[in-house]
Amino acid sequence: MSLTLTDATFVLERHTVDVDSDGNGAADLIGATLDVLAISILAPDTLTVEVAGVAELTLSGALALARVTAAGGTDARYTALKMGAVTGTGNLLLDIGLSGTVTLALNRLDYNDAAAGFGRLNWANAFRSG
Repeated sequence: MSLTLTDATFVLERHTVDVDSDGNGAADLIGATLDVLAISILAPDTLTVEVAGVAELTLSGALALARVTAAGGTDARYTALKMGAVTGTGNLLLDIGLSGTVTLALNRLDYNDAAAGFGRLNWANAFRSG
């Protein structure tokens, strides 16, 4: 697999945070880990991902992914994905008698998830202090 990138902005951060997971104004998930990944590839710049002999995909746009893991935990309890102005085109390179180009365009996609047994996190208020 190869990646070709003309120009992009990447942010990767890890923080220890106290989280108000139930929205009552007081932190109840103490010492959790917050991981954040943000990527911005704005047209005309693109990211090309090629799996030799299988497929090629070209992307532009912006996305952010965040997850909260309880202290001492290994699996994310809360996960959020935000995408904006994402476009992608791809080609299948396998010789299986089919050919064509796939195009995908998303103006916006917001995804908020929680592990089984937990309600979704209000990301706008979960990390406020005082």
